Amino acid sequence: MKNLLLIIVTAGSLVGCVAPSVLPPHAHSTPAQSHLVDGIWKGTYVCQQGVTNLTLSLQTGLYGDVFGVFSFSANASNRAVPSGQFRVSGRLQGNRLFLKAGDWISQPPGYTPLDVDGIIDLVEKSYTGTLCGYPFGLRKI
Repeated sequence: MKNLLLIIVTAGSLVGCVAPSVLPPHAHSTPAQSHLVDGIWKGTYVCQQGVTNLTLSLQTGLYGDVFGVFSFSANASNRAVPSGQFRVSGRLQGNRLFLKAGDWISQPPGYTPLDVDGIIDLVEKSYTGTLCGYPFGLRKI
């Protein structure tokens, strides 16, 4: 078990002590910039159904884990795509964000949830990678 150095200031005096860590082990490796992925990411992806609109709503948890909702819908060039939503969760490691597909919120018949794997560019506010073997591109709005 790792130890934390606690520094306590009381009535003008400084006291230091070592106490066992109460944080989970993965909390120590939390990327400092994880919270910068929080927000709405919009763009498109291509899969068997063709070009599809994608919105990722992401939020960082207490220990740097990323949670959100993957929402897809028809694109102007492909109006036959139904709308659907499922939960995602993952972790930002460096500039790579992998999101594992979770439970459906709204599942259209015949659709399977997708894992998302890509690179976050915090300067350009972009998230690019592949879904279904095809490239996707999102921008933070």
